[in-house]
Amino acid sequence: MKKTLACLLAVMMLFSALSVAASAEGACDCGHAPIIFVDGFNASDLIQDEGTDSERVVFPFPGDAIPNMLKDNVATVWDLLDTRFDAATEQTVADAVKGLLHGTEMNDDGTPLYNVTVDWRYPTDPAHSDGRYFKFNFDWRLDPFFNAEGLKDFIAYVKELTGHDTVHLIGFSQGATVLNTYLSQYGYEGLATVIWYCGAHNGTALVGSLFSGGLRMDAASATGYVQNATEDTFLFNTLSALLQGLTDIGITGGVMDLVNKSLEKFYADGVMKDIFLSTFGKMPGVWALVPYEDYEAAKRFVFGEGEEAAPYAALIEKLDRYHNEVAANSDAILQAAQEQVGKIGVIAKYNVRMMPVVDVADTQSDSLIDTYHASCGATVADFGQTLGDGYVQKIDDGHDHLSADGIVDASTALFPDFTWFIKNAVHETYIPYNDALLHHICDSDRQPDVFEDEAFPQFTYYSPAAGTTAPLTKDTDERPDLKPIERIMAFFRRIVTFWKKLFRKLFVVE
Repeated sequence: MKKTLACLLAVMMLFSALSVAASAEGACDCGHAPIIFVDGFNASDLIQDEGTDSERVVFPFPGDAIPNMLKDNVATVWDLLDTRFDAATEQTVADAVKGLLHGTEMNDDGTPLYNVTVDWRYPTDPAHSDGRYFKFNFDWRLDPFFNAEGLKDFIAYVKELTGHDTVHLIGFSQGATVLNTYLSQYGYEGLATVIWYCGAHNGTALVGSLFSGGLRMDAASATGYVQNATEDTFLFNTLSALLQGLTDIGITGGVMDLVNKSLEKFYADGVMKDIFLSTFGKMPGVWALVPYEDYEAAKRFVFGEGEEAAPYAALIEKLDRYHNEVAANSDAILQAAQEQVGKIGVIAKYNVRMMPVVDVADTQSDSLIDTYHASCGATVADFGQTLGDGYVQKIDDGHDHLSADGIVDASTALFPDFTWFIKNAVHETYIPYNDALLHHICDSDRQPDVFEDEAFPQFTYYSPAAGTTAPLTKDTDERPDLKPIERIMAFFRRIVTFWKKLFRKLFVVE
């Protein structure tokens, strides 16, 4: 027996030695650790029954799905705008919304109802220089703890594939929730850099509002959001300018008022709650985007209390775990990364209209992630406003952290010296500067700050029209961003404003 054990031990030691030798031979000495980019919401299609005859993409739904839905329900749309509708109309709306998301539904415990997979595979090419990323995509519906475990396995795979002991880790958008969950569970060993890029560290004001009953349409926000999303063509620019004109004279606002009356009835009759519980309301990954400060109110709104919430107890347990272990400790998790990894970066965007939700319509954002949460606490003015003449940054640390346009005070951010801001860039817009900044942080042999390189200042101005970036200064001229049709409409808006003021002075007694 002893001889047998000795032989087994010898064999194990031999294989162990061979394994170490093989690992040493495969080590890469290029000096550039691989970059793992933890992508965000809907980075890859969700596919139902992949590999079978019934395979289909369940999200995102086709671009013509909403127009077709509206076309098939013209009478219902008219009733909504006329605010004369009954239970049948409400049911039609609920069925239409749930139909758009069919295939993505979850069980009451937060697990997938259908066999849905992510259209993403592990890479096989070990090349990791020349600006390459290894992207980690995940099912955005699922529990962040589940996706964090997948990230752990992927990091180990990339290290083995490339022959490196460390990796740079970047969390983008919803990917920041997975990144932070990974750090909370598996620590900081083997990481060369950690970057949060437009990250939903502790949720986003948009989702917090939606999950707390704050869905309201706002004309100015809706117009701005459409203008952000339109293509740079004459047709889209003309339509964008026309929409702005309709907003200026009050027509868009009138339509929004009718929509909001319909929404109020949907809330009162429980239709919105039914829609939530049939779609996003049972997705732990989406719940991770609800800020900690909004979480309890959101739970009451979506699930109710007591016996009403009982069927969702297993799901709520998952949600509680994330918010209590990760969201509530997000600052501590980030600070530990800075201390233990030694090299971090935070990147946020601002001066873009939030999606048209009234509760957060004036919140500074990149259209999806509000600047406050993405920057881990910077003080920001409402959209279209500044912090005020004579404003002095709140924390005097010997550095100037106030943006030249007076919109952002970075001194209150968690890492004022290691947080960069990009003005005018929409959340998902690709600009070369983004990559350059990410590589600047990753390639530094020590912790870089926002003052040491003129090419990467704390505040950068992005010109959507020209597609260029430059340091933000008091002399930055934003007028060249106006397209010709926008200049024409701006001129006519000034004329309309003049006549409206004149009419009030001549004919209205105040």
